Amino acid sequence: MSELVVSRIGEGPTNEGSRVAYLVARPGGAGVVRCCVGESDATALQEAERAVAGHEVVCEPALAEVAATRHWRTRELDEGERIQHAHAAVALFCDDPFDQIKDPAALLDFFDACVRLQRAVGTAVDVWRGDIQLAGELAGERIDAGFSGLLSREPFMVTFAEPSLMAEADVGRRKLDDVARIDVPFQSTPESVRRALRDAYELDAVPLPYFTKDRKKYSLDQRTLSRVTIVLYAIRGELSGLPATVIKPIVGGSVLAQVGNVSKGKI
Repeated sequence: MSELVVSRIGEGPTNEGSRVAYLVARPGGAGVVRCCVGESDATALQEAERAVAGHEVVCEPALAEVAATRHWRTRELDEGERIQHAHAAVALFCDDPFDQIKDPAALLDFFDACVRLQRAVGTAVDVWRGDIQLAGELAGERIDAGFSGLLSREPFMVTFAEPSLMAEADVGRRKLDDVARIDVPFQSTPESVRRALRDAYELDAVPLPYFTKDRKKYSLDQRTLSRVTIVLYAIRGELSGLPATVIKPIVGGSVLAQVGNVSKGKI
């Protein structure tokens, strides 16, 4: 019999109200079998039991009591399983900002960039502004693009747009709310998602990227998410004393990121 892994995602908001979810997946992060959702732990577990019927089952140590009554084994989740668990939690309880992303490498790059940026910011900078120029190849495509970025630490959020649009907002000809832009807010809830990301990536908040136009929010396609990722790496590099750096993401390619016109400070 093949083996399946069961883990408890926890409780979070859905369109039907608060729900409890368990994940049934293949070992090593090799794929999701089913997200089992119910109004309570009991109903979600019933669905999980149906999903694992006919398979050997292992589960995380936190489910030791559940395992004991079902003859399941327990062990720590490996890295791939923790990452898969975190991605499932985001998709389930955060309106799935990554619903257009098909390549897992793009998500790995994005979350890695978020971790590195959050660590670089620390408590030293409250506000950061700068211009980012990208040149090279990214995921099989040439890239030659410029962005103006704005980072705030409380609340932790990164916003960037075309330099001309950001300049208009800066001089008052246009409010930032009216600018077509990309936002990456880092949120503290839901706790079940934050806990999953902390276990998988050591992230203390949930980054939820989206494109804003005419005050409406849209999820990002994979090409745009990869560009967002490179911008986050570039800002991290400048904060670490590297205004010019070559970035080689997992999705492939090599991009020279140059950051200038930087201003930063404490509030």
